Amino acid sequence: MTELTLNDLIKKFNIISNALSVDEYTRPQLKILMRMDWDNPESAFYTDFGYVEVKRGGILESAYGNGATPEEAIRDYYKKIVGKRLVFHAMDPEYRRECVVD
Repeated sequence: MTELTLNDLIKKFNIISNALSVDEYTRPQLKILMRMDWDNPESAFYTDFGYVEVKRGGILESAYGNGATPEEAIRDYYKKIVGKRLVFHAMDPEYRRECVVD
């Protein structure tokens, strides 16, 4: 399998965000943050969707990606969620949405 380009990853994250969208104002957004931990430059950036958990059976787990660059963090996060069921606003029956990442 060939490695996805950054453009391909962004398209996939947009599809995920749209699948979990409650309405035009309530949708998960991909966050890319920089850590102020200079001791480990390999994990300078991390990324995740806000209010989104990974469902494993009856358990919800957090997932996030790490990397030396924003692109590496995005790629790491995608590898951790592909093939998994994501849950947006898990504790809110009105806004809860689920989708499987392909």
